[in-house]
Amino acid sequence: MTFNARFLWLVAGCLAVGEISGTVLHARQTDGVPRKRLMSDVELLAQLSGVQRPEGDVSDVVKKGDSASARRRLADYFSSRKTPRFFFSKDEVKERAREYARLFPKDIVDAQKRAGDFVKAYGADVDWMMPGKDLRGRAHTPNTVRYLARQWEAVNLAIQFYRENENPQILRFLMTQVRDFAADFEAGKVETGDNDVFERFYGGHRIRNWIMMHHLLLASPLYTADDQVLMLKLVLLHGAKLADQSKSFHWGNHQLVGLVALYELSTLFPEFRSAVPWHAQSRKLILEHLEKEIAPDGFQAERSSHYHKLDIANYFLVLQLARLNGETLPPVFHERFRRMFQAMADVAMPNKCMPILQDVSDSLDVRSDRIDDEMSLGALLFENRTFRYFGKNEFPASLYWYFDRNAASRYRSLRPEPPSFTSFALAQTGYYVMRTGWGASDSYLLIDGGLAADKPDHTHGGVLGVIGYALGEVVLPNYPVRYSDISFKVMKNSLAKNVAIVDNVLQGKNWIDNKARTGFGKWGSLPKPAVQYWVSGSEFDYFGASHNGFRDAGVDYSRSVLFLKPDAWLVIDYFKSGSMHSYGQLWQGDYRIDTGKKRAVRESQRGFVELIAAGVQDIEIQEHHAAHASGVRVQKRTNGPDEIATLIYVGKGSQPGRATAAVANSDGLSKYTVHAGAYTWIVELMRKDDAKPSEGGPLLEVSKFKGKVPDAVFVVDGTRLKAGDLDVELSKPASWQLVKGKKNKWVFTLLTGEMNVLTAGSEGKPVRRYDVKPGQPLLLPNQ
Repeated sequence: MTFNARFLWLVAGCLAVGEISGTVLHARQTDGVPRKRLMSDVELLAQLSGVQRPEGDVSDVVKKGDSASARRRLADYFSSRKTPRFFFSKDEVKERAREYARLFPKDIVDAQKRAGDFVKAYGADVDWMMPGKDLRGRAHTPNTVRYLARQWEAVNLAIQFYRENENPQILRFLMTQVRDFAADFEAGKVETGDNDVFERFYGGHRIRNWIMMHHLLLASPLYTADDQVLMLKLVLLHGAKLADQSKSFHWGNHQLVGLVALYELSTLFPEFRSAVPWHAQSRKLILEHLEKEIAPDGFQAERSSHYHKLDIANYFLVLQLARLNGETLPPVFHERFRRMFQAMADVAMPNKCMPILQDVSDSLDVRSDRIDDEMSLGALLFENRTFRYFGKNEFPASLYWYFDRNAASRYRSLRPEPPSFTSFALAQTGYYVMRTGWGASDSYLLIDGGLAADKPDHTHGGVLGVIGYALGEVVLPNYPVRYSDISFKVMKNSLAKNVAIVDNVLQGKNWIDNKARTGFGKWGSLPKPAVQYWVSGSEFDYFGASHNGFRDAGVDYSRSVLFLKPDAWLVIDYFKSGSMHSYGQLWQGDYRIDTGKKRAVRESQRGFVELIAAGVQDIEIQEHHAAHASGVRVQKRTNGPDEIATLIYVGKGSQPGRATAAVANSDGLSKYTVHAGAYTWIVELMRKDDAKPSEGGPLLEVSKFKGKVPDAVFVVDGTRLKAGDLDVELSKPASWQLVKGKKNKWVFTLLTGEMNVLTAGSEGKPVRRYDVKPGQPLLLPNQ
């Protein structure tokens, strides 16, 4: 028998003959952990597993039945053991607390203020339920209970405890509040039901924060044995409650937070009998979450930038605890987790932030979702310089306690490298990005072409909506929301998005409030998108999709987005119906309307952005406001099928009003002529359900001119093209481009599909055949 096993057995015997804390013993589950109260000392020691009664006499302390001494010995054992390993050891806490303050003075000040405000507002004797109030007499709301239940400030106060030379008042506050929670729980004075303080998300965050607090406080002799034993009992109570709620897989971040807490506590306290099945249960379900909720392209299933980042924090704790304690995770865990960081880079704007995607509960004034802390983490974990490009200049304070003390120098040694890619598609998730580059003057447009099919709780009514960035700022925003704000329902729907609209029919329907009464809610019905085309080339990008959101109004709808690189997008919304309707486009942002020219302008020191209505006849453009959202609305009223197109033009100078977009429609073919900057584009878009295209005729053909002869031609879903005196033909339909290269020679690139056969020739030159592969440029000879 090992020394640790003999020691724990002796302590168990001592507590068994000592007093039982708590006189009423409720019925226990088979794991031996009561659910309606804290464990007694006897029950706590009965949880110890893997030990046998030693041979020989029992020690004097056991004979005396000294339970206080036994608790001290139990606390000494858990505080002095070297394994399992936490993120740091108690021996380094005091020095690291001083180093933390030296490295991150601003973060210390901010944390100290938040913690101080928390103490003044709530004190140690807390109302953990409704009705209740704080020390200032303010009535509790469901969100107050959620905030209190998660115990965010416990870690900040534990660090401040060392900053103030182990101020006993701070420790007293922390442990008094913990004891207050335990006493109120046993007395039935905590919130239950739909806003239960042991709900997986609330309880999971609370015990994770308390475990971190516990490991910080272990360095101080003021943290008593009774304090430590109390925390062990709370760990087991939370483990039991979390295990009860997670018998099988449930979609979403709430269960995952609880599972990660269960994984953490079962990893760190394996001496307790229940830890073994809890560890197996949490590991199995965490891996199931990862495989089901993290798409192969790396994005989290709820499609929210905020909850994607939250899941990175969850999976990181699992990875780091596994690494520290020699537990092997399967290859799919490492690959999907790495892809989560890559996915953030894939959708990032040139300002190194993600756009606001779906529910992001933050200040209503922000227009970007920062990722620098998360990408700093990815850079360090995977030694990835591209991730480092999006990270902070210096190692973040938020990661300090999770790594060794050399992590900051390893982070600084990574040289940042910007990504080599520009436009990109996360096809499984449904985010499509058109991007010119990564500099401050680069332009960006994201199209939302997906839907969270299994758990759309955080999905907004913005299907096929766009988010635009140019000139160093977000120019076509998606807005953050606040669950508790009266505007939440409006901001989560079409009126706050860059989408098409028919007869004021909004995408989100059948609102469902959450039972916890926190203000959160979700749409019972949202449109289902169908993406038909994503093609990206050096001179053009094209996205084509439809959704069924207007079917009940008798309208079929599709959206085409064409990137005329580098400065313009043409967004074409097509509505097919046999009756009278009002068709429109909503554009968010601060724009000044030029009614005479049917355009709206946003100006800045770097240039301007214009929204130009193509085909001004019967088009109206007017201001649009909805809750915290504002922008412009382009609309027309039509009997039958029609389309609305807007040119988004990014001008680098100071003279808006020169770009134009005109349209002519005939025989199911829409022909747009765009003049913007130094270029002219001719865009021909075929409506295949209405037209009879010529043999080999493409869905889309775009020509880019700087003079009379095209410099580039872009074809989507076609086989034949004539450019000047050059004739080209493919053996099967595909998307491709022709671009003038050196010495004015055409360079052909197949952009989609499989291997194809190209036939090319020009007047007076022999025809040649080539086997062409996607992405491989081919210089055409004999021109």
